[in-house]
Order: sequence, then C-alpha cells, then structure tokens
Amino acid sequence: MQNSKSYFVLPNTAFGLSSEEFSVLAYLLSIPTAKKRVRQQTIAEKCNIGSRNTVTKAINSLLAKGYIFTKIRTRRVNYWYGTNIYYLNEDAVCDFSKGYTLIQRSVFEYGLSPAQLKVYAFIAKSINSKLGYCWNSYTDISKGTGMSRSTVIALIHQLECRGLISKIRKMRYGCPKVYSDNVYYIRLKRKKRIKKEVQPRKDCTSQKSNVNYNLQFDNNTEPLICQVLLSDFLQTRGSPKYEHLYITQQVSHRKRKVSKLNLLYSSICRILREIYSCFSSKKSLRNRIRRKNKAPP
Repeated sequence: MQNSKSYFVLPNTAFGLSSEEFSVLAYLLSIPTAKKRVRQQTIAEKCNIGSRNTVTKAINSLLAKGYIFTKIRTRRVNYWYGTNIYYLNEDAVCDFSKGYTLIQRSVFEYGLSPAQLKVYAFIAKSINSKLGYCWNSYTDISKGTGMSRSTVIALIHQLECRGLISKIRKMRYGCPKVYSDNVYYIRLKRKKRIKKEVQPRKDCTSQKSNVNYNLQFDNNTEPLICQVLLSDFLQTRGSPKYEHLYITQQVSHRKRKVSKLNLLYSSICRILREIYSCFSSKKSLRNRIRRKNKAPP
C-alpha cells in the first residue's frame, strides 16, 4: 500500500470551476506546505496549460472566488520580481459539505490536460469504496464536470488509451442484448523499483590470483596469515605509494580448514607413494633373483 502522504484532499465543491481553474487549484493543493511558493511557468508545465497568461487568469479568478486568500510577489536582491507565494483560503478549501476526494500527487506527472484531469478526478470521486468501481453514465459525468457529452466521451477514450482508467460495458440484467451503464476502474501507476548493482568487495579472500599463502602447521606457530602486495590491495583504495611493502591479513576460518585438509591429503598421498615405491623396489629385486637362479650355469 502507498503512504497517505502520496495523496491530497480535493473538496468536491471545486468541480463547479472551469477546467483551468480546477487544475491550478488541484496543483496548489498537491503542494504539502502551507506556503505555496511556485512559479507560474511550473504550474503551466505541470497542468499542461499552453501559456502563462492562462495560468494568470485562472489564479486571478480563484482569488476573486475566494479559493486563494492572498498572493505575494517577492523581490530579488536586484529588485527584480521573483517567485509568487500563494496562501489558500482554508474556509473554501476545507469546505467538505459536499464531500472530498483523495487524488494521487503523482497525477501531475502523467501529462494530463485540465479537462482530462477534471474527468479523471470526477471518476475517482464517484468510485464506491467497497466495490472499487463506479457506474456513472456519460450524462452524469457531463453534468458533474460541466462539459458536453461528446467531449466527455472523447476524454474518457483518451484516459483509457493512456492506461489511467479501464472501462467495461455490461449487459442489462434480464436483457442480454441491451447494454447498461459503463463500469469504470481507476488503474494506479506505480514506479518500478530500481535494483542497485552490488559490486563485490576486492579483499584478501576474493582475490585468489594475487594472494600468496605461506602456511605453517607447527604447534608453536601463530595463526595462519597470508601476504598480499600492497599495490594489489590498494588498487582501488588510494595511491600505490608504498609498493615495496607487504601487508598481512588474517585468513578466514574456512581457508584454514581447507588448508588443513589439503595438507592431510598431500601427506596421505606422499605416504602411499612411499609404500608403493618400496613395494615396487622389493618386487623388482625378487624378479632379479629369480632370473639369476633360472639362468643356466
């Protein structure tokens, strides 16, 4: 499940606004801070509005309707105009008399136009929380958004092609040849997790080719160690300043065990070789004696 911070609350009274006013108000509500400091160019890019003049008209209209409490124009050090700061009117924004709708903050990353965003938000508002879908007709959506029926049909087709909603046509109960109202689902887009590539550590145990083992197995010797050239060890760790020196590192417990087994194996092989050589020498001596005895006088 996604975190509650990935959603913002949109009052249902905002559906009475125009498409540009609705998208600008929704983007300002998606900013989590109380002080909305954002450029008009950024609002135009996020809301997919053509020009900044349209954004300015929508902001002035929201100021007149009471959704934006005040707008402050900042000044830079060189007395140039800076980024605007907006404060929303809590009485208008938090007016939940007609209910509210939870919208994803990532909806502005899909590149939706203001009209598409308004239809998408209306479908999200109409979805039943228990069933997970809504069954509003084109006429209901056109009345709720203030658009024509043909415009709503085209916008729903565009949202369906983008993969944001899914539409299912259901037959009327008892009349298999007659279609009833459409059923709409919201399809949430989730970001794919990026797997980090873990590079193996270059240490004494991993670099087998650059390690020279000097193993001793006397009872009075110290724990086993391996000697590694400092130039090989500091190949990725810094400057090879002391290439003529050697460093020692402790061999892991697994290396000790393997080395002891190798020593035992080599000693057993050496003993077997000696036994075989002794046996073969005795056998060759017997054969020589037999040949001498069998030889004619």
